Amino acid sequence: MIYSALDSILFWLWFLLIIGSTYYLMRTTQQDNISVAFKGLFSYRLLLPVLVIVAISSIRASLIFIPPSQVGVVISFISENGVRDKPIKAGRRWLVPWLEEVVFYPIGLQTYTMSGKSLEGQKIGDDSITARTKDGKEVHVDCSIIFKIDSDKVIELHKMWQDRYVDEFVRPVLRSVIRTEISQYTVTDVNGDKRRKMETAFKTNLERIITKNGLVFDAFFLRNLAFSDKYVDSIEMKQLAEAEAEAEAKAIVIKAKAEAQAQAILKGEIPPQSSLISSECRCKSNE
Repeated sequence: MIYSALDSILFWLWFLLIIGSTYYLMRTTQQDNISVAFKGLFSYRLLLPVLVIVAISSIRASLIFIPPSQVGVVISFISENGVRDKPIKAGRRWLVPWLEEVVFYPIGLQTYTMSGKSLEGQKIGDDSITARTKDGKEVHVDCSIIFKIDSDKVIELHKMWQDRYVDEFVRPVLRSVIRTEISQYTVTDVNGDKRRKMETAFKTNLERIITKNGLVFDAFFLRNLAFSDKYVDSIEMKQLAEAEAEAEAKAIVIKAKAEAQAQAILKGEIPPQSSLISSECRCKSNE
């Protein structure tokens, strides 16, 4: 709010100074001549307002406020490395006017999502990660990573990435880790009991890499794994074949038992009535 007030005051002061100077030049030129008018511009009556405006402008340029959710990196013309050695944190802070400026960075949690759904992630359209398994099958991965900037290492982050750290660091690292890890498993492992182990490896590798670049890892979520239509069709066909094979095996067993029982009846080993009762019992038990 104080910045808005100072900006408003400065605007009107400069506006009035320009109007007053123009009016003075026009009136003095009409009464005397142009040289007298220009000499009059350097009188104390006009220089004093200029000094006041410059002083207020200097205060405006040197006083800054860092919100609690941000941290500042001071770019300094008078610093040997071009930047202050330590970041400035929340509160009112002073800079050297005209020679220093601040670049703000958020220190709250940030979520970056890559998803196959067009409006779910940071990019429009299908932004899922396409990876290949050890046996050459294609997998589409939807995932999210939650991280934040390490306020104590923000200067290193600024030197390496500036405000490009999400698109040019977090995104490529996420894609690389996912693809590298999935390439070590077969499609059966990825779609089976190795999934939890694979997800743990994702988290471990992501945390190891991003913490070296001024970020703090918080969480990783493997949202979805989608397989190619060809693979899905093959799984469905396999399940159908297994179900048919199981049904056929049961039918063969039932037929074999029936034939054995029939042979026993023919040989007189089992009375026909006992066979009928046994069959009825089996039917009732099956019901």
